[in-house]
Amino acid sequence: VACVTVSESYLTQSGTAIKFQKGSQISKIYGSLSAEEEYYCNFGLNPDYVSTLIASSLAVVGSDNEGEVRVVEVSTHPFFIGTLFVPQTRSKPDMPHPVVTAFLRAVVQKTAQ
Repeated sequence: VACVTVSESYLTQSGTAIKFQKGSQISKIYGSLSAEEEYYCNFGLNPDYVSTLIASSLAVVGSDNEGEVRVVEVSTHPFFIGTLFVPQTRSKPDMPHPVVTAFLRAVVQKTAQ
């Protein structure tokens, strides 16, 4: 089953605004309901499978201005967040990206259990 497809917007090294769902893990990580992020590919979720995916525990929690899915997560998991942007490219040793920091925090918490 092909849940990934080539995006019609063909984002390649482009940036776009993303709107987050209120109460989502990603909105809590950013401390905001929106962010600007960069993309380095032209892939996205196949729209034919979005309803099937969200019928499970996967939730669409971030989309761009065209309504294309950009962030998914499983709220019951300590850190199951999938993005179509690349947070590590904006991370710096003295200023890591918020998603990278949140992931590392989740790893440390899980390891401490």
